[in-house]
Amino acid sequence: MTNKIIIIGGGHAGGMTAIYLRQNNYSGEILIISNEGYLPYQRPALSKGFLTNEVKEERLYLKNTDYFKRNNINFLLKTNVKKIDRLKKIVIIDDEKSISYDKLVLATGSEMIHINSSSSKILYLRTLDESKKLREFLSNYNSLAIIGAGYIGLEVASAASKKSLDVNIFEMGSRLMERSSSEIISDFFLTLHKKNGVTFNLNTAVNDVSDIDNGILIHSSKKKESISDFLVVGIGVTPNTKLAQECGLDCNNGIKVDKFGCTSDKNIFATGDCTNHPNSIFNINIRLESVQNAVEQSKIVANNICGISKSYENVPWFWSDQYDAKLKIAGIKEGYDYQIQLGSVKKSSFSIISLKEDKVICIESVNRSSDFTLAKKLIASQKVMPKKILVNSKKLLKEIMVNT
Repeated sequence: MTNKIIIIGGGHAGGMTAIYLRQNNYSGEILIISNEGYLPYQRPALSKGFLTNEVKEERLYLKNTDYFKRNNINFLLKTNVKKIDRLKKIVIIDDEKSISYDKLVLATGSEMIHINSSSSKILYLRTLDESKKLREFLSNYNSLAIIGAGYIGLEVASAASKKSLDVNIFEMGSRLMERSSSEIISDFFLTLHKKNGVTFNLNTAVNDVSDIDNGILIHSSKKKESISDFLVVGIGVTPNTKLAQECGLDCNNGIKVDKFGCTSDKNIFATGDCTNHPNSIFNINIRLESVQNAVEQSKIVANNICGISKSYENVPWFWSDQYDAKLKIAGIKEGYDYQIQLGSVKKSSFSIISLKEDKVICIESVNRSSDFTLAKKLIASQKVMPKKILVNSKKLLKEIMVNT
């Protein structure tokens, strides 16, 4: 092949697409255009080990500079794409320069939802620069407030608590990680955070925030005011579909792609957080904010660009590290008929398995990796599980596998 591929987005998905293309012996030009000033890096550690100085910056990068030079993968960093012209097959960048492509890959990711304030004491966490800034604040201040009790908010709370900061969390929902977790999981992590000194305000909206001399003043729906040195906002993200929409690609809660990662334009592919893609296991279209999806979908895109016809048929999964608890979730629990529990909540080692029509559709596991690995296989296989085996929560998942 001697064609030219442009990848818009230099995050995990964009970087892995380029790496997989070269692994598939793609010999054409590859150009990654990124609005950040860094080579492609891993984002999960930004709210985990990197924030607590356990992970050094060099470990974040997918590959080093030498790798990209050796493999002739070129970059335009700190550069924005202003427009895609599908008819001419060009992209137009900041300085109005146009660059032609044969195949285009959109790896534009997602954007944090912001609140209406420009205070320098309000932080978000999506990029390496933002993580560096937050890490500095954690070292220099004594207290913080967090809006949102999802993964980002709780992982930041864990890191801050380890550094002995006072942490105060505001959450509109009635429980933690409400969108993605079962009640037992939510209750476990609520107890864990409280043991580590974190304060929670559930069923509470933040109505207004304002700068004061000694920090941030927060006005909540409970008609209480509270003060913290600074504020972290983690209220979700939206897919970055602006370029795709403006050039006329089909979009609906993300850039719509088929099982091969191709958009409504046969010359344009998309991968990662920005995509809305079909899932063959659950027979629905989904959008995932997951590094696993970014990696696995990018491999499918690279394969199909190189003429290797493969479809995306992976089980969605996620993980979160909070204190000494590793939460792993695979599958989608919505619409389950019943759940079973393995292990012990008191011992901080348990799993919640959700089933529909006697098939495993989701596992939520805390410090039980073997359960997670085996249940992920059951989700992929969609085997019918005999209820007489499953209702006995004392049985190990391994035994369930043997007996089916």
